[in-house]
Amino acid sequence: MIHTCSIARFLIRVTSLCILSATAISAPYSITYTSTISNSGYPEIINGESYTLTFVLDNGGTTANSQTWNITDLQCAHWSMNDAGNVRFEHDLSGAGEIAEFLGAVETDAGGALIDNFSRVIADPATPAAYTAIGFTPPDPIGWYANSSNGIFYSPTYVNHFDDLAGGVLMAIGNWSNPIPYAGVGCALPVVEPMSVPTLTEWGMILMTGLLGICALFAIRRCSD
Repeated sequence: MIHTCSIARFLIRVTSLCILSATAISAPYSITYTSTISNSGYPEIINGESYTLTFVLDNGGTTANSQTWNITDLQCAHWSMNDAGNVRFEHDLSGAGEIAEFLGAVETDAGGALIDNFSRVIADPATPAAYTAIGFTPPDPIGWYANSSNGIFYSPTYVNHFDDLAGGVLMAIGNWSNPIPYAGVGCALPVVEPMSVPTLTEWGMILMTGLLGICALFAIRRCSD
């Protein structure tokens, strides 16, 4: 028969693990903009088809609620071009000097909804060692603009570029998704959607930890009697 003291020790260990797990859940988040390609100077990037820009943000937080991500928290910029997403530009922004110009920050309200965004992010030129181009060969140097007015990609001669049909990457919050946990690895976009695995919410974890703690206290009292 299992002794009460053994149960108490087991519950204490499980409660400790739950507390550690609850405090260790931390992941980057991403916001995404989608629009239409125009005036493309690249044969691989097709006019009239869609493109997306995803910013990957990491401030060490464990939730999207009531967060502020500054420019130093902007880790990656993923450009995915064409309806098929077969042309990509993945830019690691974690190194010094990749952002030439910026203004603003990304912020959310208590419910995790986007309430503010960068009004300008410019990487010109992008360091070749910091980006990966898939499906096309950008000239070196190459720069990109997300500021509601400029075209998207530019080479120094302005020959190899493409524009946004709306006139530029529109930075107003209504044009961007709310932050969601980022499922990629490093600066590579996820190839396969992760399988949905049932998990406890943050509050569920807190509640379960509390209940286990109460059970452990009862077991300790019985053990000491």
